[in-house]
Amino acid sequence: MEPVGVAMALGTAFLWALTSVAMRRATATAEVSPVAASAVASLMGLVIALVATLAELSAGREFHALDGGLVEAVAAGALVFGIGRLLWYYGISKIGASRSNAIAASETLIAPLVAIILAGESPSVLVLTGGAMIAAGVATVSLQRNGGSSGNEWTVGVAASVGAALSFALGATYARIANVAIGSPFLTTLISTATSLSMMLLLTARTGGLRRALGNGYALAGSLANGLASVLFWGSLYLAPVSVAVPLTQTYPLFTLMITLGFAKALERVDAWTAVGAVAVTVGAVMVTAS
Repeated sequence: MEPVGVAMALGTAFLWALTSVAMRRATATAEVSPVAASAVASLMGLVIALVATLAELSAGREFHALDGGLVEAVAAGALVFGIGRLLWYYGISKIGASRSNAIAASETLIAPLVAIILAGESPSVLVLTGGAMIAAGVATVSLQRNGGSSGNEWTVGVAASVGAALSFALGATYARIANVAIGSPFLTTLISTATSLSMMLLLTARTGGLRRALGNGYALAGSLANGLASVLFWGSLYLAPVSVAVPLTQTYPLFTLMITLGFAKALERVDAWTAVGAVAVTVGAVMVTAS
């Protein structure tokens, strides 16, 4: 097993967790809206993807964007970096990073469910057990309204986090198709982030707040972490088997708990139920993706 690939997968999980906690701080006082935070994240991701793509070009890498995959890359950008990330940040702003991440991590259950329902596939014992743990963990987190949010905020935050999970799962399918057709995950990411940036700029033109988000240290830190996580994730898939890399990245709810307990206690209260739910979702996600 490639140790560098394993380290990159765990680094991805840590950076996703760091992103969520930073964005929680940025949006906590309504100083930065989820739309503006998403726009900054798309801009930062575009810069990082551009640098990585230019590095590949200088190394003599050939791309095939014009031969196919362009539509899929745009679709992936709209679903993952556009709609999905916006819903994720919105959920974080309403119910907190530790709770939103535990719910959003249920995206790993969606693909197997679609295969079972539509394709008639027979799920393995590992998938069934992992799926049950994910469902139990999400239910545990969703039903505990102890995070300081009002009833309406809690409902909206849970719904946004579930929507993010659905959007991430659907977008990942298009991203995989685009990566194969284009021949470069970095160019795919560049096209996808350009798509999401266009979407977010249109939204911020109506809602405002982009300049304020660009001047917010937490929004910038979260955006940088999110962009670097994308690069590490693709790198981990290149250096380590998918069966190893993907389950390791799904440990990010646990990293979120640790970061929150260590540095954001005043901002977000983590109770025992949230911790149990996050652990259940993490273990279940690892089981499903490793099956």
